[in-house]
Amino acid sequence: MRYALPTDYGRFGFIFDGTWLHKFQRTLADGSVLSGRGTYDLGTGSIGGIYPAFKFNTGVAWSLAGSGRA
Repeated sequence: MRYALPTDYGRFGFIFDGTWLHKFQRTLADGSVLSGRGTYDLGTGSIGGIYPAFKFNTGVAWSLAGSGRA
C-alpha cells in the first residue's frame, strides 16, 4: 500500500508492504509433520528457515521538489 499526501510543507509518502503466512507444514520421511508457522528456526538441517506468521516493511518519505519556492 502506498499513499502520498501533498501539503504546503512538501509531499509526504507512506509505504506499507506486508504478508501473512496462513500455514507452513513439512512432512518428513518418517511421517512426522513439522509446523513452521510462527517458528524462527525449525532446526532440522536443510529445512530450517524463518517463517513468522506476519512480516512487513514500512517507510516514510518527504520531498519538496516542484514546490515553486525560492
